[in-house]
Amino acid sequence: MRNTFVTIFLIIIAFSLGLSVDKTKIKNIQEAEVVVTPEVKKVEQENLEYKSPFGFSFSYKPEITLENSSVVIPGGERVSAIAAVRYIKEQKCSESGLSQHCRAFLENPAIAFGVIDEKFDALKNNQFKDVLSFSEKIDLSGKTGFQYYAGVEGEGVVTIVLPLKENQTLLIQYTFDEMYDQIQKSQDTYGSTDQKAIVDFILNSLKF
Repeated sequence: MRNTFVTIFLIIIAFSLGLSVDKTKIKNIQEAEVVVTPEVKKVEQENLEYKSPFGFSFSYKPEITLENSSVVIPGGERVSAIAAVRYIKEQKCSESGLSQHCRAFLENPAIAFGVIDEKFDALKNNQFKDVLSFSEKIDLSGKTGFQYYAGVEGEGVVTIVLPLKENQTLLIQYTFDEMYDQIQKSQDTYGSTDQKAIVDFILNSLKF
């Protein structure tokens, strides 16, 4: 039980540094990185499509920005990723309250896709074994994997793990933040329902 709580804590801490757009060089990542020069084409209703060199694609709304980022697996390892982010101009500061610890733009929401060169079953039985007890089955575009939530007080991360190819696994992480439901927000700020609608649209458009 202690290892499980430690693992969740590491995921939360690492994610706060990872899925939020990370433009610094990430160490120890896989050689084949997703770059932010996607092949983009028009699809119905002016939606855009990202096609990954790893063999998957997803659609997203024009208000979404694609950025280099990372996803984090238990143990703190970062995996290079492409993130679909909706930015809002909303200042958020850490508990210190110092201006240098404030951010002028927030992700509302963000979802990242990373690929690791490991077999799905091997990852499931090793790096992810401590989270399986509170994970649930998920089916996306013909792929069956699992997902789990890690967070506190309505603010956290959902991680989805899916088999991609024989020796590759797709990792998806997205933010979940209910704080905007409780505080006064600007017209551009989405509450949890609208955030979920954006994430669901992207996930439901996933193709392999």
